[in-house]
Amino acid sequence: MPLTDSREAPLENELKKRIRALLGLFLWAAWGLGPLWGSETRVDSAGGITGVIDDETNNGDLFLDGNPAGLVLLKTHDRFDLAGQYTDSYSLPSGLGTNQQVITTFPRLSNDSVIRYEGLMLFPDPHWAVQLGGDLLAGYNNVAGNYYADTYNNQQYWDLLRVAYNAGPFAAGLEISNNELDNQYEGGLFSPTVGQSVGSNTEDRTRLRVGLITTFPENPGPDEPRWQLGGVFETQLGSDVVNFQGDRYDLGGASFALQQQNAMTQYVFFGPEVHYEVPGTLILRFYSFVTNDYTSFSQQVTPPGPGYPNLSPFVSSQYQSMNNFGSFRLTVPLTDTENLKMGGSLTEYLYNVDLLGTGHNVTTDENREQISGGFGIGLENPGHSTWGFQFTTQNYLYDHQAVSTDVLTASDYNLYQVALGGEKWVSPHVALRGGLIVEEDVYSQSADQTILATSAVAGLGYGDKGLKLDTKFLIGQEANLNYLVDNTYTLLLGVEIQGTLFL
Repeated sequence: MPLTDSREAPLENELKKRIRALLGLFLWAAWGLGPLWGSETRVDSAGGITGVIDDETNNGDLFLDGNPAGLVLLKTHDRFDLAGQYTDSYSLPSGLGTNQQVITTFPRLSNDSVIRYEGLMLFPDPHWAVQLGGDLLAGYNNVAGNYYADTYNNQQYWDLLRVAYNAGPFAAGLEISNNELDNQYEGGLFSPTVGQSVGSNTEDRTRLRVGLITTFPENPGPDEPRWQLGGVFETQLGSDVVNFQGDRYDLGGASFALQQQNAMTQYVFFGPEVHYEVPGTLILRFYSFVTNDYTSFSQQVTPPGPGYPNLSPFVSSQYQSMNNFGSFRLTVPLTDTENLKMGGSLTEYLYNVDLLGTGHNVTTDENREQISGGFGIGLENPGHSTWGFQFTTQNYLYDHQAVSTDVLTASDYNLYQVALGGEKWVSPHVALRGGLIVEEDVYSQSADQTILATSAVAGLGYGDKGLKLDTKFLIGQEANLNYLVDNTYTLLLGVEIQGTLFL
């Protein structure tokens, strides 16, 4: 038997206890915090139950509304986020349908308007934060018999820089973004009487956005309720110019060269927002955003004809919109290990567009009044599983009135969607997710349409202290039950992956 110093045994035992304690603490953190390191892909692969699953991409932070000041207030650290998505849809009968493929570094099945957790995010100290993000999209579209060129390919480049500073009483942020879109059109029908042999469309847009957020009480404790009041203002740097160049021809006639330009000017976007939180229990969020812009139009035709004359620049449209949004998230403990989760939202969206002629007179007026809402409820066992149900609905009325004829065309649209889904953590680092979504769209106009859509989603997630990976697989079908008498069906396949490396 080896000889040992009795004084070393207590020290050795104490060291082992500390190592086991540290190891246990690490495993507890990986188990308990891992599910919170989520992504939009994670929530969508569980059926899109945003009112049930807790996630950094739907937790009510003002950063999620596009306020650049919210970057410096995020509860995260240096990270690199990258996403990719591939979708393929095919409609039958092929003569009336469309075939589309899209590859993108931005998960557009989840969101297509705001870059959130994307690219490189750095937090050099508590007062400063920087984000470099971008997006690359490539798409193929074959639209048979639906005009506007039967086939076209599109590419989009989107990049941004965000900088935010936290001064204590308030945080300020600045964002500069550039969006470039290029379309290449192949031959096809532009209208029932006009064909198009070749064509291209380009757009270049640069915008500047500023944001402010104040938090009170200042520097609240981890369990202390807090308010955040913020606001954003955005404008363009230069004009948002859309250029089209192509060769068209009257069916059975000679071709003509066509150049069209739409230049958006006087663009402004602004509005206030509010966030209230009782940590671990309640989140309330509200915003009201307004958009105003003018668009000018010009057209050069060689040789000009009755249907396509030369037009010098004139203001062609005036656009105003308002988007009011409110949401809540509630967590109610039921037992020591299980919580009741509830969440809902209500959105009111209004817009008005006046189309102007060359004499600056209003030729057409368009209005839309839209209400949408949703409610989700489910059960959460933190670190183990979350299951839920969500109902979403949307309704809008759209009016289109031609001033010259005083003819009013109205349409009514209703959407009803039910989603079931959830996730199960099969280990401290691996989760399985899945969901089923059923949706009915009802259009009422001169010819009613009813679209029934069903889709199944599944996902696999991995999360540890320094890395998270979320994948999503989608298969779905849309059936247009009474469009132009003939039924049409669309099959949709999609794959999404989103990863985060914590630096």
